[in-house]
Formats: sequence, C-alpha cells, structure tokens
Amino acid sequence: TPGQVPLPLARGRLAFIKQASVAVDGGAHGRGYLYASQPIDPQDWYFPYHFTGDPVMPGSLGVEAVLEGVKVLALAKGLENGFRAPRFALASETCTSWRYRGQITPAHRRMELEVHLREATQNEAGLTLFADASVWIDGLRIYEVKNASVRMME
Repeated sequence: TPGQVPLPLARGRLAFIKQASVAVDGGAHGRGYLYASQPIDPQDWYFPYHFTGDPVMPGSLGVEAVLEGVKVLALAKGLENGFRAPRFALASETCTSWRYRGQITPAHRRMELEVHLREATQNEAGLTLFADASVWIDGLRIYEVKNASVRMME
C-alpha cells in the first residue's frame, strides 16, 4: 500500500536470516515454504554468552530464526496487504513445541532452516500464522519446531 510503513524484521544481532528463497504456495502443506541459509562465524556474538565453557548458539536463538522465517514468508505472500498499519507480535496463547538434537558450535560452517506454513487463521486478534520448521547445521537436522506461530495485527 502506498505510504504504508513496511513491517520491520530483525536487525543487528537478531538478524539470523540474511537471504531466503520462498515458494508462496509450496511446502509440505502447499501454503508456503521458506528456505534460508547463513554461514556460521566462529566470532558470532552469542558463543561466549552461553554457559561458561559451553560456547554454543543458545537453542532459543534457533527458534527465533524460525519465527523470523515465518515473518519473511508472510511478507513474501503479501499477507500484510489486508491491514492499514500492520505489525508483528507473538501469538502468546498458542503452544509451540521444539526438540533439540544437536548444537551449533563455532566449529560449524552453515546453518540452514526450512519453514512450512501449515495454517493461517483470521480473528479479532489479527492473522495468526502457524508453521512447522527444521534447523540444520552442516547438513544435519538438529531442531524440529512444531506450531511456530506469529501474529500479524493492526
């Protein structure tokens, strides 16, 4: 919409998606698919801030990358067009589950993630997007996230 302020995505230290490929009608559910890949820098800011002697990317940051992927997918699909002044929010009443099967360490080279949009529901609170996702490190799937949810609202 002309004059509409674009929805902000993460910047700075929380910008985990620098490049992404999107298929707006793709994915496991045919409602949208995102693939993103990013190199791992052994000097990344979060490594020294995990538990002492355990320099890994905190698992919550991998989940944050997934939520960012859901937002990028929403924008690629143009879902903000039904709003006058949209913003993103967490859908706090939903239940997201995840499993960690590995960690991202300074020795790894590349993080990848996939997001499969499962459902989008509209109600008085806004448009809530539900997705399933995976995070990979050097070709090995290490996170599975079910029901990752993001809300777009006025």
